[in-house]
Amino acid sequence: MDALERFGWDAAYAKAFEPHAAKGLTPARVAAREGSLFKLWMETGERLAQLSGIYKRDLERDVPFPAVGDWVAADMSPTRAVLHAVLPRRSRVARKEAGERDRLQVLVANVDTIFVVSGLDQDFNLRRLERYLAIVLEGGARPVILLNKVDLCPEAQERLKDTRAVAGEVAVHLMSAKQGAGLDFLAEYLLPGKTVALLGSSGAGKSTLVNHILGREKQPTKTLRGDGRGRHTTTSREMFLTPNGTVLIDTPGLREIQLADAAEGLRRTFEDVEALFSGCKFDNCRHHKEPGCAVLAALAAGTLLAARWDSYLQLKHEQGGRGLTPWEKARANRKHSRLIDENKKRNSSD
Repeated sequence: MDALERFGWDAAYAKAFEPHAAKGLTPARVAAREGSLFKLWMETGERLAQLSGIYKRDLERDVPFPAVGDWVAADMSPTRAVLHAVLPRRSRVARKEAGERDRLQVLVANVDTIFVVSGLDQDFNLRRLERYLAIVLEGGARPVILLNKVDLCPEAQERLKDTRAVAGEVAVHLMSAKQGAGLDFLAEYLLPGKTVALLGSSGAGKSTLVNHILGREKQPTKTLRGDGRGRHTTTSREMFLTPNGTVLIDTPGLREIQLADAAEGLRRTFEDVEALFSGCKFDNCRHHKEPGCAVLAALAAGTLLAARWDSYLQLKHEQGGRGLTPWEKARANRKHSRLIDENKKRNSSD
């Protein structure tokens, strides 16, 4: 296996690169971003690269901004390499940029498996896990949920059951990265030439898991704060090559993860919820007052938890707000608030 193949290169990428090869450019993979520069992995080693002037100009025309994991075409002849193009992505994990702008921020690209890491302490949050699942499933990678710090949680089995109830067919594993317990499952995913990324909030244990996989302390870890929340130990997204040839991408802890374009990811995350809609008496049922509503019946019977239904409504609201004018968004927000208030009143009266 040559160097590029170790980094995930294959015949399909080579085919997509042919037009760039004809221009004398070199294939490379973005391993990290350092300010305005990008660290590239290539067949001959590592180089720092900057964006070409034309590429910077075209960023205003929806040309993808290079993300860690991207395969790119670069000119290696200058002292500092120049990045000219990004190859089509096979998968991505993206969220809405912070602030009011309705733009995507791609966190990682061309990943086979995403480890969604959640601590079984104050970090555990089913609603946040639903968000992670939606964006990962939308982007085309395979999500795997890792419930870390099992050694600190007497209720681990109960939380495992609750997580599987929202995860559907997504695999869920109990583990302790610090103790090295329950990690046999890693062999199924850490394969030569494959790319695995870790997502999760700060303090979930991602850096400790990275150190275990690499067999060395590449990522320094810190103790939790007094309130149980994590301290940031990873400050940027970066790729590593594991001893067995897996490409591993660690990411900083995410405090906020707003949905971007995730309609399909939401459908797959909430298949159990949307399956109820076909049982409603009316095709245009809004699922909060109508007679013969299958959702209301499921809520009353306890087969659909109110918290999961509220989570679905919230994420659908975020998704539906993309592209709206400020006036349209304000009207949608008022409508959503009334719907949530009605659900709360109904739940309190049950």
